[in-house]
Amino acid sequence: MDPVYDAALFAVHVYAPENIEWNARHADVMSIDKNNKPYVNFVNFNEATELAPVLHAPMENAAMPPPGHSNEKRVQVICGCARSSYFEPVDSGAPLAPLEAASYECAAVLLLLKEAKVPFDVHAIDMTTKPEWLQDLSADVKLPAVRLPGSYEWQSSFDTILEGLGSHFEHVRTVVDQRRVRRRVLPKDCDCIWDIWASVVDALGLNGQSALILGNQDSIQKLRADLSSSFSRFDDLLKMEVSNSDALFLCGVSPGLADCYCAPVLTLIVNLCECGLFERLKTNVVEMAPYLEPYLGRFRDRRSWLTCYGGGGSNGAVAMIRNQISEALQATQAQSLAKIQLFTEMMQSAREMYSPVTTPRGRHSERRYLEARMENSSAPLARAPSGMRQQGALENTKVKLVVGCVRASYGEEVDGGVPRLPLEASCCFCAKVLLLLEEADLEYTVYYVDLKNKPTWLKAVSPNLSTPAALLPGGDKWLDSSGEIITKLCETCKAAEVVVKRNRLTPLAPEQVDGLWNIWTVACKAMGLKGGQPMVLGVETRPKLEDMVRKALLDYDLVLQDEKFLCGKEPGLLDLEMAPVLELSLNLLKASLLDRIGFGFLEDAAPHTMAYLDNMKARPSWSVAYGGGGSNGFAAMIRSQIRIGLAVMEKERYQKQQLYKQMLLEARERWPPAVNSSNAYSDITEQQKVSQGRASSAGGNASIADVKLCM
Repeated sequence: MDPVYDAALFAVHVYAPENIEWNARHADVMSIDKNNKPYVNFVNFNEATELAPVLHAPMENAAMPPPGHSNEKRVQVICGCARSSYFEPVDSGAPLAPLEAASYECAAVLLLLKEAKVPFDVHAIDMTTKPEWLQDLSADVKLPAVRLPGSYEWQSSFDTILEGLGSHFEHVRTVVDQRRVRRRVLPKDCDCIWDIWASVVDALGLNGQSALILGNQDSIQKLRADLSSSFSRFDDLLKMEVSNSDALFLCGVSPGLADCYCAPVLTLIVNLCECGLFERLKTNVVEMAPYLEPYLGRFRDRRSWLTCYGGGGSNGAVAMIRNQISEALQATQAQSLAKIQLFTEMMQSAREMYSPVTTPRGRHSERRYLEARMENSSAPLARAPSGMRQQGALENTKVKLVVGCVRASYGEEVDGGVPRLPLEASCCFCAKVLLLLEEADLEYTVYYVDLKNKPTWLKAVSPNLSTPAALLPGGDKWLDSSGEIITKLCETCKAAEVVVKRNRLTPLAPEQVDGLWNIWTVACKAMGLKGGQPMVLGVETRPKLEDMVRKALLDYDLVLQDEKFLCGKEPGLLDLEMAPVLELSLNLLKASLLDRIGFGFLEDAAPHTMAYLDNMKARPSWSVAYGGGGSNGFAAMIRSQIRIGLAVMEKERYQKQQLYKQMLLEARERWPPAVNSSNAYSDITEQQKVSQGRASSAGGNASIADVKLCM
């Protein structure tokens, strides 16, 4: 007898191993009837929800794959990988690193398989020290190498692999034939990317020749012109195929063969340029190709990309660059000292720009990401007595800011067995002030407060126990609202006033600004944060919820059609306020509604809004406000709202709790928390820096840690 339904249980089906779908979880079979009563919806009984696994980052080459057999169900892929460091002189003392996906040819195959939802196994090998068994498979085997289910032979030509996959899997043919009504975009239409690649190779000397970037001023100017011309040709293609239509990718609303083929190459090109060329040429990717970064950003947000390149902060970027440098060093033994120095600087820049444990480059290079710490900060120091010029008095030249934080897990029932994790920035109002301080390039000291377990000293700083709270330089009174903090900052600091007064030529009307808050209202209703039944759980309410999301996003898309930011060409006060709210709302929807209806929904419903968020996230201020780890605080953000939702539980407690558990699982899969789910971190002190690990697993777990903000 079932103790819940008070009915007899009986088996309706016996599940064999072939009925189990790996890297997936059962879909939600709990539904709500018209009388608000829970029942099991057996229509969804055999459905599964796909997880977003990431490639494992092993230290050693994979073992030789087992021989093929006629009953094999999964595609076998031998994938070429590289390390972000080989502990060689060019690595500047960085230790031997794990293997990461680094080959754009392998990435194209993996992206195609993942977009087509074809099950596959990956065998990772180091391209610089290939295992002996690789030659035993075939004398002329190249990477990637693919073996189809039921086959005994390995295929290593991209065209042959494509033909074999297309003949074996209908879904692969669908991705390959993905086309728009107007015309079909093929890989050959994108041949201009190889002109960009050739320019980058010549510029950095990756072909074993001298590096043009190390030449005289005339050669550098010519290089800049050639590179700009090459980038412009592909950017024109993007403008024609994507920006002037309803498409999100070259092949339409979802990636096709041309996208899977081009995006990995373009990502490698951009990574190399950002670490070795753009700074010397005094340019950037937005100037060279304004449509390219939003396009790559949309691809990087897809599950196929996470599976291919991993969920860490670097997404394989450092290993990609190191792989090209390895090949360049092997091309000729006679490398000039200037070129070795160039490669060494490139690797240092790569680790700074892409590794989640180092600082961002540029004007914020003296600052670090917010720390992911285990406990509340100590109480802020009292203001130094008037006239004293000791260290305490110097400290009063900085803004003191109390920031509200939350943990991605509190080790409670809703956290699904995950232990207590570190504090991460998660408050939208705190983010608003942090973004302003960073955009204005002001000095400040951060004090961390767990919003669930606030310290006793907070009462003296903020009588309402709210965050943010700030003490401005030379001030005697703590300010405890974001609006008051910003107003007073503008009165005392010209740089802050300049940022706040940024605006478009024709400012948004009050009703347009009010409409920007609709997405937050919809997210609350989807989750039931304000009480009541979550709309995402209802069979009848879910279509209505989808329509509400579309309408709310349209409020953003309409005002962003012709502008990069809400306030024009640069972020202003409205951007600092609404971008965190928009990101939080979308993350709540991603972990609840979009997990059920597909993640392409957002790009389809609001392409201008998604490009806007990409532009905000590309700014150094965003990285500081939300941290540099894989999660960027978003898993903690969602946990923060679930904490509120749990406080207003009513009779539907069981259904809500199950929804919240599933959302947290999705959040931690999509945005791995700041540290690995291990009790080993339970005794970390406030003064310790959280160690960085990048051990990803096929189940989607990763080990990411932020580092301290200079204080």
